[in-house]
Order: sequence, then structure tokens, then C-alpha cells
Amino acid sequence: NVRSRELSMTGTLRVFHVWFGYAYAVLVLASQTSFAWPLAHHVLTMLMYLALAAHVGIGIHYARRRRAAGLGGLRRS
Repeated sequence: NVRSRELSMTGTLRVFHVWFGYAYAVLVLASQTSFAWPLAHHVLTMLMYLALAAHVGIGIHYARRRRAAGLGGLRRS
């Protein structure tokens, strides 16, 4: 079933997005505490910005999907 496969892939990407956000937070902390080692600081900072771009990109992907589905309003629990 194509629809169920699409939903399972979406759920998997959503879970990845959450865990990727946690990994991004670790990169931020690591890059901001590595000033004593300039090479490590530059590499970690570069990875931090790349991770930020990817994380925002995944978030935009979901925002577009919600808007296309008519779910663009505020979420209520």
C-alpha cells in the first residue's frame, strides 16, 4: 500500500528530525567549548551551521506539508 508506506516514511523522517535536533544541540555545545583548539573549533562550527541548515530544511518541509493538507494553523493538544 503506497499510502501506508508514505506515512511510515514520514514518521521515520519526523523521528529523525527530533533526534537530529538533539545532535545539533550537542554540536552547538561542542563548537562553543572548543576555542582552545582552533582547527577543532572551525570544523565543529562548520558542522554546526550545516546541521542547522539541514534541520531548518526538514522543518520547512513539514510546514509545507501541513499547509498543503490544510493543517497550517496552531496545534492544539
